Amino acid sequence: MVTGTTAVQASNWYFVAICATENGAMRLYVNGKEEGSSTPVGMMWGGGDRFQFGSNSGGGFNWFQGVIDDVRVYDQTLTATDLAALMTAAPYPFAFSPQPGD
Repeated sequence: MVTGTTAVQASNWYFVAICATENGAMRLYVNGKEEGSSTPVGMMWGGGDRFQFGSNSGGGFNWFQGVIDDVRVYDQTLTATDLAALMTAAPYPFAFSPQPGD
């Protein structure tokens, strides 16, 4: 778990991203800037086909009380540069894992 440091204010829009790499690290980005300390991640569950956003995971956290818009799940870790492009609505210039490679 990575804990952010941004003080959330009502009626403000925030760009929040969580990036994780199997046997690597999990990182939290708020408005394009990394927050908190990265957390080591072990083997990720490959059989997952369901995601929960804004709900209590049973770990003692509260429900998110707000509006969640434009949720995306990628099959690879995005870099800080990738996130900045997404946040500013700039088109991402490359395809992910194109077949064929060129």
